[in-house]
Amino acid sequence: VTGIGEEWAERYRTQLFDPDYDNTSEVAASALLIDQEFDHQMASIERLHLLGELGAAIQTPVVASVGPAMFGLKNLAHLPSLPDLATKTFGGPWAGWNLFQKENAARWVTLTVNRFLLRAPWGGGAADAFYNETVDPAHPEWLAFGSPIWAVGVSLAASYSQHGHCAAADGLAGTGGHRDLPTRELQQGPMTKVVVPTEVILPDEKAWDLCRAGFTPLVGQQNGDIAYFPFLGNSYRQAPGSVTLDQAMTYQLYAGQVSHRLLELSGRMPAGDPVEVCQWIEVQMFGELSPFVGETPGTHVSASPAQLPDGKIVAHVKITPTFKIQEKPLEFEVQLPLR
Repeated sequence: VTGIGEEWAERYRTQLFDPDYDNTSEVAASALLIDQEFDHQMASIERLHLLGELGAAIQTPVVASVGPAMFGLKNLAHLPSLPDLATKTFGGPWAGWNLFQKENAARWVTLTVNRFLLRAPWGGGAADAFYNETVDPAHPEWLAFGSPIWAVGVSLAASYSQHGHCAAADGLAGTGGHRDLPTRELQQGPMTKVVVPTEVILPDEKAWDLCRAGFTPLVGQQNGDIAYFPFLGNSYRQAPGSVTLDQAMTYQLYAGQVSHRLLELSGRMPAGDPVEVCQWIEVQMFGELSPFVGETPGTHVSASPAQLPDGKIVAHVKITPTFKIQEKPLEFEVQLPLR
């Protein structure tokens, strides 16, 4: 989604949110990629709050990006030299941002940082080149950089295509790595030059500082053509300096996938004996989520009748997929109304 902030917020509501919420869209939305850089100003925070609330309602994450302005900088080249990035965006001018991070809406907002090259500079610095394009870190606008949101979209699509879920969308071992990217030469020190595919070089410790602060950095390999996401996270943080399972966007995506499947089942659920209906739910969800829920229904996907305090009978659905996210096991428990 591109365009003026007010325009794409309205387009999101009319073209994606309303059809998905009303269950009239042919395909449920999986993620919304917004080609827009946000910062810590109130106008940005208010839009993030609106988009996060809409995303939460339909269990669909919103992916956007931040530039140097989010960190109080004019050029992203200065970002790696900032000490303690986890607390840099805490308090003071970032008070509104910190309040947003504590909201449920922030669980459905992912903010990426560090653009990647869309093409290599002309000439490549060769002495016999017809034309050598100027490469100057002080002028990133001279080069063709792409927003990291597009790399997120590719990672998510590849993970779902290969595995049937998005849990493998980060890390070099999964689909979070992007290879054969264009590169450029960058001065690393007085006597050292390196080749990189991204706007800035982020050492591992700096990248994880950004993750702990609520951002999703794209890390470029030095002297290589690979860039990857070490962690696809959301913006939700109760305090700076922590990374937990509920802050993983891949976790939110799988939760949304489960919710969409259950919502679709509720629309065609048969009426009848609660035990038999629960068995039907087990079989249906097992088919939808296989092969990552064991070999038979009833083990990693179970449904049983439960009585609420008001006397109504619901299906208590428990799902424990066989894969892990950030090396942690998953467990989902949902109560589904019976007819």
